[in-house]
Amino acid sequence: MLKPRIIGVVLMAILAGVNIATPALQTDVVFYDHAVVGSGEVYRSVSVYDSPSRRTTVEFYGEAEYLTMYDSSILNLHEGAKFESFGGGWNRLYKSSTLNVFEGAKIGAGSAANMDLYDLSTLNIYGGIVDMIVVASDAATINLHKGSLGMLGAIADNSTLNVYSGYVDVFLTNFDVSPTSTVNIYGYGFEYKSNGRWMPPIGEGQGWWVSKLTGYSFTGNPITVWGLPDPKIHVNINLIPEPMTLLLLGLGWLCLFKIRGCDLLKMKGDRQC
Repeated sequence: MLKPRIIGVVLMAILAGVNIATPALQTDVVFYDHAVVGSGEVYRSVSVYDSPSRRTTVEFYGEAEYLTMYDSSILNLHEGAKFESFGGGWNRLYKSSTLNVFEGAKIGAGSAANMDLYDLSTLNIYGGIVDMIVVASDAATINLHKGSLGMLGAIADNSTLNVYSGYVDVFLTNFDVSPTSTVNIYGYGFEYKSNGRWMPPIGEGQGWWVSKLTGYSFTGNPITVWGLPDPKIHVNINLIPEPMTLLLLGLGWLCLFKIRGCDLLKMKGDRQC
């Protein structure tokens, strides 16, 4: 009699859409060696360390809420991978760890989550989405090759932001760039507006403007950066033109020097110039 009752309970649970298995989301996983996380795997938190004398690389296709990386470990988020925490939480990269977010992957769930990059850690975005408040400290590096970096908070303490293509947004106001940090934006056709977007007042306060920078990458893809401090008054914010522009500029200077040189020779009586 016990077996039919068990079968009946299972069938009722299936019909009701209830997962009677232990939720995998409550599981914390720690990696010390190379691993592949499949698309059907779901965890609460993921931690990645190196093993002695060996750099750990994890290929991730699954889902999780929180991420912590140490040492010189590498985590690759591939298409379909998700790190989302709607209840708020911190994601942290320490030492010289590297997080790569490829196209079709997402980490973050709006202002409910944060990411802190410490030490010499690196965040590379290759077409994926980072949707959380991100702060880079202690000589960390953010490279946006393609995709979206949402709610950038600060580039601090000798850190670097490199934008080659893609979209950068901020949370409420312009992001901070410390005097010892660097922002490099590579492309052409840049247009900077200090009054790019109006933020309405919060409570009884006053509203404010958020800046907007637009342009194009070397490959012609659009670049949009919200909240960038004015490059004209910040020597550590660099708008770097495409190589062809630099070449034309160099040729222009070369021609100018040649003309001026000929003028000097003519003044000395050289008519062949």
